[in-house]
Amino acid sequence: MNNFSLTLKNEKLLYYHRMAVLLLMLNFAAFVIISIYTTVTLTRNYALIGVGVSAIGLALAYVQYIRSVKTGVDKRNVIGLYGVAVCWVLMQSWLPAVICLIIQLFYTVSIKKQVVRVNKEGVQHPALFVPANSEWSKLNNIVLKDGLLTIDFKNNKIIQAEVTENDGGVNEQEFNSFCNANLNQHSAAV
Repeated sequence: MNNFSLTLKNEKLLYYHRMAVLLLMLNFAAFVIISIYTTVTLTRNYALIGVGVSAIGLALAYVQYIRSVKTGVDKRNVIGLYGVAVCWVLMQSWLPAVICLIIQLFYTVSIKKQVVRVNKEGVQHPALFVPANSEWSKLNNIVLKDGLLTIDFKNNKIIQAEVTENDGGVNEQEFNSFCNANLNQHSAAV
């Protein structure tokens, strides 16, 4: 086999989902309070729209949660904070809008599936926004042992992470032999 794909574990995924739902609840409460206590009609209308958007976002998060429990596949993404940010912009409350957008951006990056791809050209590993590509000549070693992937770079950087059980189909011995063969081939060429 010349291509390997290994998905890294994300132990904090549940906490990220809970924080996103908590932020939606806080925005829901803020919009309810604003719609009750404001005297400006336009602001009240936008706050009521915010209540609806927050409620829809919470309902979608709940449906995604139920679906993930039934299927065992976690594909949740709480996207309601985008809608909430738009409501804050309509109310001309820029600071809450910017905070919601930044938090949604961090949330989206945090829940992204982290996949390491290994092939003849090199290793593609997760980075902040886009995957980083490393050629074999930039690596000292790469090992998969007991579900733990270790990537050792020549610049003394090390990536070490657990691999999900879903990747149990990857034969560790075959993977390590493939990596050693490519490392030896490219170290001899340098």
